[in-house]
Amino acid sequence: MLLSVRSTFERLLSYFCAVTVGFTADVLVFLALSNLGWPILPANALGFLIGASVNVLLIRRLVFRGTPVPRHMDLLVTITSNVAIMLLGTLLIWTLSLQFGLSLFTAKIVASGCTLILNFAIRTLLERYWPCSQISRKKP
Repeated sequence: MLLSVRSTFERLLSYFCAVTVGFTADVLVFLALSNLGWPILPANALGFLIGASVNVLLIRRLVFRGTPVPRHMDLLVTITSNVAIMLLGTLLIWTLSLQFGLSLFTAKIVASGCTLILNFAIRTLLERYWPCSQISRKKP
């Protein structure tokens, strides 16, 4: 049990370090577009997609090396979850900034923290249960 907790913690730490690079790209694009007068949704969507693309590459290479999940399935799950989480994050940014008066930067940080936790949970579940789903699909 201790080994499992430790490896999960180490993986989360590695994941956090990997997504920091994508997050930086995401925030820079979002803030640049917002300062150019873009509405929140397209600015967040473009920043998020650029950051997510960087994240997918780094996470697969640095955190989930040797995953049994095929690349096409990994990409499909990542895109699907990221679109849903991006929409939730955009709603959170809108709510925090326009309804509660937080700065766009602060709202983006809060939304990105929620995104990080949700994405890590989804990715860990996929990694853990993919082999089980393939075993149950094999015919005797």
